[in-house]
Amino acid sequence: MSRQRGQICEKASLGWRKNLALAHPKVMLAHLHACANIGSSPSDTPSEYASCSKTLQISIQSHPSCAADAVRIYLIFSIAIMSVSVFRLGRAIFFAAHVLLFGVSLPIWADQGTFIASQSCPAYVSKNKETNPGQVRLQPGEVYAVKEILGAAAQPSWLRMLVQGAPTSELRWVNGECGRFSPQTSGKSTQGATCSTAGQADSYVFAVSWQAAFCETHAQKPECSQDNSKAWSAKHFTLHGLWPNKTSCGTNYGFCGGSKAENFCAYQEPNVSKEVFAKLGQVMPSAAAGSCLQRHEWYKHGTCQVHWDANGYFSLAIKLTHQFNDSGIAVFMQKHQGGSVKTSDFIQVVDQSLGKDAHTRMKIICTKAGELVDIYMNLPRDIPANPDLKQLLSQGTPAGRPQCGEHLSIPTQ
Repeated sequence: MSRQRGQICEKASLGWRKNLALAHPKVMLAHLHACANIGSSPSDTPSEYASCSKTLQISIQSHPSCAADAVRIYLIFSIAIMSVSVFRLGRAIFFAAHVLLFGVSLPIWADQGTFIASQSCPAYVSKNKETNPGQVRLQPGEVYAVKEILGAAAQPSWLRMLVQGAPTSELRWVNGECGRFSPQTSGKSTQGATCSTAGQADSYVFAVSWQAAFCETHAQKPECSQDNSKAWSAKHFTLHGLWPNKTSCGTNYGFCGGSKAENFCAYQEPNVSKEVFAKLGQVMPSAAAGSCLQRHEWYKHGTCQVHWDANGYFSLAIKLTHQFNDSGIAVFMQKHQGGSVKTSDFIQVVDQSLGKDAHTRMKIICTKAGELVDIYMNLPRDIPANPDLKQLLSQGTPAGRPQCGEHLSIPTQ
């Protein structure tokens, strides 16, 4: 590609990235002209044509009406003054077909997969010049949507990914050695890659546990092997998890940032602040005791959502846990600890505390011995950073009948 054409192509590309001037067909026209001319020089390569056409297609997708105007102007202009060869005109017609026939349906920046950072690395706007506006760095444990890769998919040398909130451009280049890449693969199997691709959740499940009942069957756990009768977890429901859910995958939607580890503590610690971790340790005893449930929850479930980093994800789950307990349900549990209650009485308290028929959007689970151990709540796809659990439950889907008998037991630690 000649230097001049290369500059035109790069200028149009830069204009798209900065959202400048593309409201006018002239910029699109310049880029169209540059792409149509690639191939007329012996030094031009297919990769140069592909790169230029890709940037043009991005512009087409972003501003379809502008693109259509530019194509029409270019075709009329080219034919009128005979300034392009038949070959170049063919190139222009090729792009015109994309705009006029396919419009914005072209998957120009479709996700190539996900990248989970294992270390803090710089994220460049230009990897060759190492320009990094804002001095942006990846956060270990975070998952990023990959838009482009260089090198083999099994071990890319560089990856271009979306770093939300990065100044100038959220599309950033990162060295492949900074983490692990999980490629997106096609397929309709609910057991395949479609069930391990981040950002595809259509709902959430919020899960809490009654710690004393949990410890009845998990006595070997560090959080269950000590006298915790005065701990917060002895009188409140604890956080099990906040799970992005994809209906077509059943219970198999997870591990969007990598594969399952041999045990919970084999995962790297999620990047959360000391303040958030201290709060997490209260509502999730495993985190404080060192049995690493928080790691499992982040890498299996947290990596499948794209709205929050680990700090925001756990902060949200902590808020929901407190709202559930503070609604009046924890007081009811404390009052009846060491005994049993009618399941219908518990359901009545739930509905009084969290809204009419709230229990119908919960899976209430008891152990074989009849002890209340888990509650899974169906929540909608969109959860704000400052949630209202009662309102969210009203938007949830039905969850079926309680998996308990006529009575349920409330054990004490």
